[in-house]
Amino acid sequence: MDVGVDIVEIHRIAKQIHNPRFLKRVFTSQEILYCRKRKNSAQHFAVRFAAKEAVWKAVGEKKLLHRDIQVRNRANG
Repeated sequence: MDVGVDIVEIHRIAKQIHNPRFLKRVFTSQEILYCRKRKNSAQHFAVRFAAKEAVWKAVGEKKLLHRDIQVRNRANG
């Protein structure tokens, strides 16, 4: 079993979240709504991007798209 860490620079995601094509390609509509409601939306987008990237790499299925993976919070956070 391989273990890895995905690190995402928030400032890089902050630049990309103004691009509708990037958002649509990577995030679900629910994720976009959730992140947009937060004070530091870039940070929330970056967390989701890192999680999606980690899942994508772990699954190893190249046909799997980042948008196919949805990151959700539980009711308790």
